[in-house]
Formats: sequence, C-alpha cells, structure tokens
Amino acid sequence: VILPQDREIPLMRATTLELLGRTADAEGLLSDLQNRWPEWHAIWVAHGVTLAIHQHFEDARQALETAAALGARGPEAYFYLADSALRSVPSRIDAAEAAIRQAQRLAPDDPWIHALSGRIAFAKGDHRQAVERLREAVRLRPTMVEPHSVLAKAYAALGRNEEAEAELARVRAIQRDSSDADEEPPFARRLFQEKLPRDW
Repeated sequence: VILPQDREIPLMRATTLELLGRTADAEGLLSDLQNRWPEWHAIWVAHGVTLAIHQHFEDARQALETAAALGARGPEAYFYLADSALRSVPSRIDAAEAAIRQAQRLAPDDPWIHALSGRIAFAKGDHRQAVERLREAVRLRPTMVEPHSVLAKAYAALGRNEEAEAELARVRAIQRDSSDADEEPPFARRLFQEKLPRDW
C-alpha cells in the first residue's frame, strides 16, 4: 500500500522511466497515480510535460491546465502549457499568452521562456512585440537558433529586410559553429531530475 506521504516516490519513478525512454511504462504509472491522487498538481504536471514532449499537445494542454488549477507553481509547467496551447489544433493563442506571462513572472531571465513568448507574439501577428521578446531571448542566450529564425521572420513582416537577412546570417553561423545550436529547453530534465515534485 502506498501511503499519501510517500506519493512522491512513485511519481519520481514514473519520471525516471520517461527519462529512460520507457514512455508507455511511465504513462501507465502516471495514470495510476492520477486515479489515486487526482487533486495533486505534480502528477498532472508530469503527465502534461510527458505528453508535450511526445507532441500530444491537446492532451498536454488539458493536463497542464488541470495542474495549474490545482496549484502548479513552477515555470516549467507554464512553459509547456503555453507551448501546448500554441501548438494545439486549433491553436489557443490567448491561453498561450496567459500561460507564458505566468512563466515569465516565475522565471523572468529564462531565454527559452522569452523565445516562446516571442513565437506567441508572432503567431498573434504582433510583430513589434515579437521582435522585442525575441531580442531578449537572444541577448540571454545568443546561440539559440529558433529565436534568431523567428526574429528574421518578424523583421521581414515589418519590412526590415536588412535586419531579417542579418538574423538569417546569424542562424547559419550558429549552425556552423555551435555544438548546442539546436539545444532543447532544459525544463523536463530540470523538473524531473533537479526539483522535488512539491515544487512543480
């Protein structure tokens, strides 16, 4: 019998299974835990992040909205909620914007959060806001390809073609010179390996 005070142990086991590539086992355990403790936000965060990683964006969005309603407090949950809302079909841009604002409040200096914020502004058609947000992302982490690429599109949409070309040149240079040019956000690893579930 798993006692309520021990619920973090099987949750950490589920996230370890996911990190080891045993997604089906992880999802099965997460479903069991959700049935046992449906009110615990950390289970919904773990399940939502796992679904988002595997590009099940609508299911991820629903799980992460539940996590937020139950008290999720980490920027990782709100990052994945924003990304999943943006990538859901149909896209939920207003929900993505609300979630990314919460992520920015929790982690104001995170380059991946700023990059996603810029993508959301671009998707909304707010190209000036996209430029501002993406410039902050590349200031914080100059070797990230995606914000430079979206920044080029935002500049082009504003008719700032020389700046767009300069960003595309930066993308080519980063891809040529940087070993971490396509680095993914570290949120899943950070969440599953470095933080206790009560802090998710």
